[in-house]
Amino acid sequence: MATVYDKNISKSEVERLVEISERAVSTLAENFNPGAMLVNALPILRYIPAWFPGAGFQTAMAETRVLTNRLLEVPFQYVEDQMAAGVVLSSWVERLMKHCSAIASETDIKSVAATVFSAGADTTVSAARTYIYAMLVNPEAQKKAQDEIDNVVGWNRLPDFSDRPNLPYVEAVFREVMRWRPVAPLGVPHSNSADDIVNGYYIPK
Repeated sequence: MATVYDKNISKSEVERLVEISERAVSTLAENFNPGAMLVNALPILRYIPAWFPGAGFQTAMAETRVLTNRLLEVPFQYVEDQMAAGVVLSSWVERLMKHCSAIASETDIKSVAATVFSAGADTTVSAARTYIYAMLVNPEAQKKAQDEIDNVVGWNRLPDFSDRPNLPYVEAVFREVMRWRPVAPLGVPHSNSADDIVNGYYIPK
């Protein structure tokens, strides 16, 4: 939030924008999880009108569209309002608007900023919560990881990337958190838009 939109943003404004982001991301995740909606597997169903029985996905998609539009527009409008008032934000969006308007459209800036913000707002918190839960139900794993950090790093500094090869158990804990409860839906259905050959295998459209 601070890097993308405003380093000095108020707490109430942060909470408002984070709520928008969390609602948009959670709604997208629910609707795009494998098997969540039949239309994901049979795209032709998107032409069924919303009033038709079994077309509840149309309502869900309309709600998702509204939320993602808010995620694009509301934080960007905040930056525009602050800039118009003469406030120096020292943010990424402000720099893009001032220096990159010739090569990037307003829509591009909104989209990239919303992607970066929502990715950071939801994924980091989700992974941290998963880790905390895992350690609460597996205190022996927490103790083993802490002992490894204490033995390798000591008590006088924080771990850094140079310590990573010497912390195999901590690395395993990190990887297990990512595997056990991934922060984004995996296995989303994919299909080719054109015939292709990958590593000698023919994949039809």
